[in-house]
Amino acid sequence: MAQHSALIERLPTEIFHQIFGYVDAETILLSIRRVCRQWMASINTYNRYELNINSISKQNLALICRLIQPENVLSLTFADNNQQAAQIDLFLSLVDTQRLIRLRSLIFLGIDDIQFHAFINTLKLDSLQTFAIKLLKYDRRRLRTT
Repeated sequence: MAQHSALIERLPTEIFHQIFGYVDAETILLSIRRVCRQWMASINTYNRYELNINSISKQNLALICRLIQPENVLSLTFADNNQQAAQIDLFLSLVDTQRLIRLRSLIFLGIDDIQFHAFINTLKLDSLQTFAIKLLKYDRRRLRTT
């Protein structure tokens, strides 16, 4: 069995990166990363993360935000659920959103306009290709201020 383990460890980083494309960020960073040093090194150079913030627990989100380089995030999704406000606030407190320079997809499904503006005003959207938003509530008084 040790021989098979050695064989997999000799795979090129590019192969690991192809595999990571089929695995969620939480699994990559919190499980696979711990397997061996080479896998950790491969993960440290991986630059195509797609994060669905609401599928990640608060505790794991905090850890992921410390491990991941914002420049390596291509997609962010905030989906409609009861924890969304807290998840967005936590994400904003832990991530320098100005470093999300390769963000191609940004999806908000169920967000209020205040949270949306707090988040969107910090981003550089040069590489954005996909954007979707579903507002939960909108304060019309903001029309005069934005």
